[in-house]
Amino acid sequence: MKLVKRFVELLYLKSYVLFGFLFKFLLKKYDQNRQVFFIIPPAEPGSFGDAAMMSVVVSHYQHSGRKVYVLAESKDWKAEMARLDVDVDVVVVPRLYMAPIGFIALLSALKKYKPSGLAIIGADVLDGYYSEWRSLSRIACADLASRYCNDVRILGFSFNASAKKSCADYLKRVSHHGVVCLSRDVASHDRMLNAGIVSTPAMDLAFLLLPETLDTVDLEGEYVCINTCFLHYSEYGDFFIDKMVKFINEIGHLEKSRFLFIPHDIRSDASGMSDSLLMEKVVAKLAPELRERSEILPDTLNVAQVKYIVSKSKYCIVGRKHMGVGALSMSVPTMFIEYQDKQRGLIKLVGLNPDVNVVNPNDDDAVWRDKYSRFLQTLDDQRTILGKRIPSVVDCALLNFR
Repeated sequence: MKLVKRFVELLYLKSYVLFGFLFKFLLKKYDQNRQVFFIIPPAEPGSFGDAAMMSVVVSHYQHSGRKVYVLAESKDWKAEMARLDVDVDVVVVPRLYMAPIGFIALLSALKKYKPSGLAIIGADVLDGYYSEWRSLSRIACADLASRYCNDVRILGFSFNASAKKSCADYLKRVSHHGVVCLSRDVASHDRMLNAGIVSTPAMDLAFLLLPETLDTVDLEGEYVCINTCFLHYSEYGDFFIDKMVKFINEIGHLEKSRFLFIPHDIRSDASGMSDSLLMEKVVAKLAPELRERSEILPDTLNVAQVKYIVSKSKYCIVGRKHMGVGALSMSVPTMFIEYQDKQRGLIKLVGLNPDVNVVNPNDDDAVWRDKYSRFLQTLDDQRTILGKRIPSVVDCALLNFR
C-alpha cells in the first residue's frame, strides 16, 4: 500500500502540469456561467476561525449576485453555514483534498455548473505545515480550475517560515499562471515574495465578520474573556495546563472581573483534547474563589456570537488567533499565547507591541507577570490605537475581493 501511495505521489508531483493541460482540453468546449461561483473551505467544519472566513466569503459573493456553491468533502458545511444564517448549496467532491483522486469529481463539478470563478480560503493550510499532501491538493484545485475559470484566487492565507518546498514551488508556479494569491499578513507576504510567489497583500478575512447579538449568556458587569487552545496542549502537555493555572491564579488577585472561558474550536487532537476539555481542566485547578468567578461557555455558540461576547469584554487572553482577530477588530485589547509565530505579526499589524501583547509557553513565569502588568497599564492606550488602526485593516481585508 505504501508503494502504491508513493507511486501516486510521484506521479502527481512530477506531472501536475500534464493534469492541467488535460483539464483545459476536457473543459474547453464549455461556456462559463458568470453568475456561478465556487468556494473551497480551508477544511471540514470544526474551527470557529474557518467558519468566520466562510461566512464572510459566501455572503460577499452572494450579495454580489452570484449563485454560490461550496465544494467540500461532505455536506457538513451546509449545517455550519445555517448556524450563521447563511443559506448556501454544498457540492460534495469526494477526496477533494487528496489529489489526484478527487480530480474526476472536481472535473465533473466544473462541467456541470460551469462557474466563472473559484476562490479557495487559504487560511493556514497551503504551506504544508499541517499536511504537505493536503496543501498540494488545495493548490491543485486552484491550478486546475484556472485552466477553465476566469477568476481563480486563494484568499488571505499565511505562509509559514518553514513552508514545505513542494508547496512553495507549486504556489510559485500557479501565481505566475493566473491564480491570484493574497497574503493575510506582512510576514507571509514577504516570505512569499522571497520564494518567488506573486503575492498580493491583503488581510485576514475574519476582520470582516459582523457580530451577532445574543441573550443566552449573562454579559452584565465587567468580564474578561479567556481562550485556551488544544494546539498548545498537543505540544506542551500538562505543562501547559499548570502554566495557565498558575498564571490565572496570579492575575485573579489583580483582576476582580468575571472570567468567561470561550472555546474556539470543536475539534480535538490525537489524545482527545479539545478547547472545551482543556478549559475544564484549567478551571478545575483554579483557586476556589476564582472558580466561582469563572464560567465555561458552550461550544454551541456560533462564531458571530463569540465575536459579540468578546466585543463587550474588558480585554481578552487567547490562544486561538481568530478569537483574537474577533476581539481586536472590535478594538478590544488582547494578549496572545503564541504558536506558529502568527500572533506577533498580527499584533504588529494592528499597531500594538508584541513584547507586551504576546507571551510564549516557554517564557519564564516572571516574563508572563511582567508582560501582563504592562498590558494592564496600557489598556486605554491600546483601545485608542486600535480605534484608529482597525478601519484601515478592514479596508485591507476587503482587498481579498478586489
